[in-house]
Amino acid sequence: PPALVTTGSVDIALPPGRYRVVASRGPEHSIDDTFVEISKSRETQLELGLVRVVDTRGYVGCDLHQHTARSFDTPTTLEQHLAASVAEGVECAVATERNTVVDPQPVIDKLGLGAHLRGFPGDEIASDGGRDPFGHLDVFPLALDPNDPRGGAPRARDRSPRDLLDQIRALPGERVVQVSHPRSGARGYFERLRFNPTTGSGDAPSYDGRFDTIEVWSGR
Repeated sequence: PPALVTTGSVDIALPPGRYRVVASRGPEHSIDDTFVEISKSRETQLELGLVRVVDTRGYVGCDLHQHTARSFDTPTTLEQHLAASVAEGVECAVATERNTVVDPQPVIDKLGLGAHLRGFPGDEIASDGGRDPFGHLDVFPLALDPNDPRGGAPRARDRSPRDLLDQIRALPGERVVQVSHPRSGARGYFERLRFNPTTGSGDAPSYDGRFDTIEVWSGR
């Protein structure tokens, strides 16, 4: 089974047998692996080492679209998800729970991962339950309102993209609006609003092109 290591070492209880142990930390580092024999009632120590093989100076590895159990479609907690992000080499994580603003930075600090990861509060605006859904948009950073049940997330139900983007663009400071999985059927902004590659716009009257980025690599 996979084990997350955030402190440099980890203890794993295993029944006796021969095991292959593989250590990795995302695509910027090498992989180290070896075989180990586990005997009954005896502790076995194993040391693995990773080497950076991709020079990413000047770049930041980001995951700008993250869900946890707070979005009801992911089995992991925020703590588990952030630890997994560090283990995979992510250096910047944006919390984009569905129609809810969550700030991951306090949890990052609590886990002692601040030297490896920076978190930003965001929101995935999901219009699925409305009368005329348009798909999903990620927005970040957003200010967390601890007194609001949804953290101050803008209301998404039965609103047009133009109405929502008017509200977001009127907020003080800078925001990034990202089109999430733009061609994922009923949840895809480009498909719902009939993006036309010839005109570079959507044929649906409610289409709004005031987004900054497009998600091009998404999956489970």
